[in-house]
Amino acid sequence: KGNGGYNGEDYVFTRRFTDPVARHEAISAEIGRRLREVGVTGLLDLAKRKWAVCFGDGTFVLDTFLDDAPLAQTWAHEWVMRDGAYFQWYRWWSQSIWIAALLLTGAAAGRGAKRRATAFSGAVPVLAVAGIMLFSLLWETSGRLVLHYVPIVFLAASGVMSGQIPNRISIPAE
Repeated sequence: KGNGGYNGEDYVFTRRFTDPVARHEAISAEIGRRLREVGVTGLLDLAKRKWAVCFGDGTFVLDTFLDDAPLAQTWAHEWVMRDGAYFQWYRWWSQSIWIAALLLTGAAAGRGAKRRATAFSGAVPVLAVAGIMLFSLLWETSGRLVLHYVPIVFLAASGVMSGQIPNRISIPAE
């Protein structure tokens, strides 16, 4: 429903069943009903909305951590808070960096797939990024869920773990 975020009505629905078998059957029936109701195009539209929530804003909704009764307003609030005067600039730069990292991750994955000599360990960061993307499309949508994977995205984007950059340092013998 909506953008795929937390839905209190769904939580209440799932918790009103005490019998695990009845709960499973009711949830499966509701999922089937919703899938039939929205159809393939509706499901793709939901995936697009969920993608935008998780990956469409390079700020990862971090301002929600900062807006909980701050002791003092500073110049930084004008940049990082959604109602700040310069937030659009902050969001633009954050989004640009995030898109660049995702594109570089894709390039690293492409180069890694092209090289047959690359060890499987080089594919792990790229698989982690693909995994969180799929997970985010199937689970409750939140930009904060993706936040934990940002270091992996940047490692994958750098090529360090994909075999494009030598990962051994030679130390000369004394």
